[in-house]
Amino acid sequence: MDSVSETLEEVRRLMSQGQTKKAADSLSFAVGLSDPGSMHLPEMHSLAEQGRSRTFVFGRRRWDAIIEQIDALRQQPRAVGQ
Repeated sequence: MDSVSETLEEVRRLMSQGQTKKAADSLSFAVGLSDPGSMHLPEMHSLAEQGRSRTFVFGRRRWDAIIEQIDALRQQPRAVGQ
């Protein structure tokens, strides 16, 4: 299992425990490790949407920023050979 997959498992665990701030930090870290061609981007986006829906108004900005990161990454061209 790669480090992004392991981090996404950690995000799921943290969210199930109600630790949305830590989950957001971990997901942001995973996004930072990813490249535009990552197969994990749809899953990351889904987790970010779930996290956003579970937080109050003030916590949503954190999740919105992660969603923006993921969307920007999706729009970048893939490297040659991917």
